[in-house]
Amino acid sequence: MRFFNPLLIATSLAAAAMHVAAQTPMTTWPMSQHIGYLSIDITSGQVIPSPRGNRTVNSYLGGGAFTPDGTQIATLIAGEGGEGGLTDSIGVFHINPRGVLNFTDGSGYAFWECHGIKNTTTEYFFMSVDTNSKTYFWLNWAFLVGSGLKTTGSNGALNLRFDLFSPTAGIP
Repeated sequence: MRFFNPLLIATSLAAAAMHVAAQTPMTTWPMSQHIGYLSIDITSGQVIPSPRGNRTVNSYLGGGAFTPDGTQIATLIAGEGGEGGLTDSIGVFHINPRGVLNFTDGSGYAFWECHGIKNTTTEYFFMSVDTNSKTYFWLNWAFLVGSGLKTTGSNGALNLRFDLFSPTAGIP
């Protein structure tokens, strides 16, 4: 059974909208716990014109999923999925990255996808996860929201960091 509380969802999205308007990154989400983050190295990307705007496509070079304390729990499968999005006719970037993680404990895989928007520096999104892992099976029904930043590392590579929050983490 999936747990969705309309008031909780509306409150979280309203808070994100206020931060988007203020153009400041969020470090917490209302009534949610920080469950970890994704760190992904990406290519610089290709822009493809389309009738609705310009699509951006980046490939994943590597990365993984981490607990809040930095312990790696999954490795990103490079070449599967990618950072994508659409810059519409008024300049708003609508993100839609997706990818595949392999859990380091050998318990299975997780397929994830995000939908959201980006202001000048920060991406705000909700995420869905589909996993066959018995250890992380709760992710199949978790409501995940978060924020992401794209930075350039010391080696010159682009990196995405998606911080993940959930009001439903671990609820059976």
